Amino acid sequence: MKPQRNTKLPGLLLLVLIALLPLGSSLAGNTQAGTALRKLAPASYHTQSGGSGGGSIGRLAIMDQSGTQNTPSTYLTFTTPGTQPYRGYRSYFLPADLPISSISLFTIKANYQGPAANDQTWTWYLFDWGAGSWTRIGNNAAATPGHWKLFSFGIPSPRRFINSLTREIRLQLRSSNANGNARLDYESIWLGYTATPTPTPTSVRFAVIGDYGANTADEAAVATLVKSWLPDFILTTGDNNYPAGESATIDQNIGQYYHQYIYPYLGSYGVGSPAAANRFFPTLGNHDWDSATLDKPYLDYFTLPGNERYYDFARGSVHFYILDSDPREPDGVDSVSTQANWLKSRLNVAAEPWRLVFMHHPPYSSSAVHGSTLYMQWDFQGWGASAVLAGHDHTYERLNVAGLPYLVDGLGGQEIYNFGTPVAGSLVRYNAQHGALLVNATAAQITFQFIAVDGTVVDSLSLP
Repeated sequence: MKPQRNTKLPGLLLLVLIALLPLGSSLAGNTQAGTALRKLAPASYHTQSGGSGGGSIGRLAIMDQSGTQNTPSTYLTFTTPGTQPYRGYRSYFLPADLPISSISLFTIKANYQGPAANDQTWTWYLFDWGAGSWTRIGNNAAATPGHWKLFSFGIPSPRRFINSLTREIRLQLRSSNANGNARLDYESIWLGYTATPTPTPTSVRFAVIGDYGANTADEAAVATLVKSWLPDFILTTGDNNYPAGESATIDQNIGQYYHQYIYPYLGSYGVGSPAAANRFFPTLGNHDWDSATLDKPYLDYFTLPGNERYYDFARGSVHFYILDSDPREPDGVDSVSTQANWLKSRLNVAAEPWRLVFMHHPPYSSSAVHGSTLYMQWDFQGWGASAVLAGHDHTYERLNVAGLPYLVDGLGGQEIYNFGTPVAGSLVRYNAQHGALLVNATAAQITFQFIAVDGTVVDSLSLP
């Protein structure tokens, strides 16, 4: 999230600023006192009449259709079967850290394709909780049939549309008749709110799990251990969804154990991250690529930065770089690939003292099963990395190669592998029990601890 400049924006200028922001961006974060912005994605949708054409509500989180594009897997269709007009609403929820009294503006954004208004009017409404009725906010008046149109509706006095108990916001869509269907590729509510100074903490505590997603008793034991640490967030080193990365298994393998850290969470095991911000950052593994549609179930399930296959983000004093080391990665996996050049450029501009690189296939490993992955032996140290973390081999190993720490963390729940001949630089090797990494970082020091499910601290490394 981007820092907010120390200015107070009048309502009209705020509307203009929202319109100019790239989708998915935010002005919330380490703010000065003043007006800030935050985007909400819908949590669920409810059909009251008419029909809805399948698909997850998560499709509305990203705008990826324009012009005359028609990719059904990316949008929702709202239908008018027979003579029944459509009516239904999406539920949004105000994040727990924002007081209702701080909200000064809503802007609704919706990417629409469907009939023109003179043939069939599609109208958006917000529910007024005090009045107990729906308030009209705009319609498809400027739509061109067959073309996507991004609508933006400003709501200057929005607090009456937030339920004071549940913090729910209901945004309804209605058709005027049954003469056609509408599609939504994207819908969001941008909040304008009064921000107070919130200094970004430099201290963070996070967990790292790997090769875990198989819905086993061992995965459950590792999840119990990890959650007992109360980490700020969780990262993975891949193989999140055994055996073949299918959509039918992904929620039972991941959401069942870690839904409290995922946002938006659209599965069936409870609510997602209570902070209304994602706190689960996976890495693609080879099993996550094995579905009939390759990595699509993974990309549909998670909402991640960048292209979602590889991405980066920062928390406190740590910058994280998540790579896709599978050979099926479209941007390549060797040291001169598009992905490698992206990593090199991103490491070069990082301001954080700790820069951690994650991938699935370990550059160096003493396992008897997979071992070292030669094509991933990039110049991580020369590019500015502080440490490299991987999985793939179901072991724990710490190595030091030319002065750079490499950690293999693959004991998240699958069968444990044996070791072969130790490779050069191998310092610690462990495969007695499952476990995970607990990492604590401040601006001055970062400490990695591998802890087994029985609570034993197997290994500890502190930098510098």
